[in-house]
Amino acid sequence: MLIYNISIYSWPMPLIKEMEKYMRNFIWSGDVHKRKLVTVSWKKICKPFSQGGLILRSIKTLNTYSNSNMLWKMLRLEDDWATLLKSRTLRMDKPIQHHIYPSLE
Repeated sequence: MLIYNISIYSWPMPLIKEMEKYMRNFIWSGDVHKRKLVTVSWKKICKPFSQGGLILRSIKTLNTYSNSNMLWKMLRLEDDWATLLKSRTLRMDKPIQHHIYPSLE
């Protein structure tokens, strides 16, 4: 469910930091609320086994990659969903700076 949610929405950075803090706490202490002294950096833990990591995924990285992938698909595909998103987010091939809400009439 996490991967699906991340691939659809852009999570706010404070939420991502909080989730990664819980993950780190659980890995080192077994409790999401208990903090312990860390001897290996989070970046190293997120690396593959061959590079000395535990193959964990950073939520921040997953969110960035999935949003970039969705943007690329939106700009390149002509599917109905891509056309709809382009019409709601782009004006003259530039991102709009305000939200467009559908009329309730």
